Amino acid sequence: MTERTDQLSPDEMVLRRIPNAEFKPATKEVKFGAFVPTKKDVTGISFQQLSKMSPGEMVDRATGKGPYLVVQFSVGELRDMGLNPVITDSDGHVEIPELSFSERANDPDKIDEILIQLATKASEDGRIALGLTMPRRS
Repeated sequence: MTERTDQLSPDEMVLRRIPNAEFKPATKEVKFGAFVPTKKDVTGISFQQLSKMSPGEMVDRATGKGPYLVVQFSVGELRDMGLNPVITDSDGHVEIPELSFSERANDPDKIDEILIQLATKASEDGRIALGLTMPRRS
């Protein structure tokens, strides 16, 4: 996969699918764990370009049980946090290399500070692109 950073403008919106367990509906708080890299996140946590996929399509592609929430960020906001979102395929998949499993293992304090910033920002009004939704199975 080739990283094409020049194709993401600062005002472009990217989406992150969040499992129900990482969201508190009563307070509309997105939990820190929604952004924690797993062992599968070898090259960074995943986002999706809104211009390439709707929030509903993103939920429908989930392999878990659901329900899911979808939150949105601008590329510029992520860059302001010191992150470098990169496109990894023609379908609009975006990864954040600074938030890989190995990066967190190497410097957990630094990465956890960024994850807290992401969760806090994701909890702000207007961040939810799609409320808790079950994936539609074909």
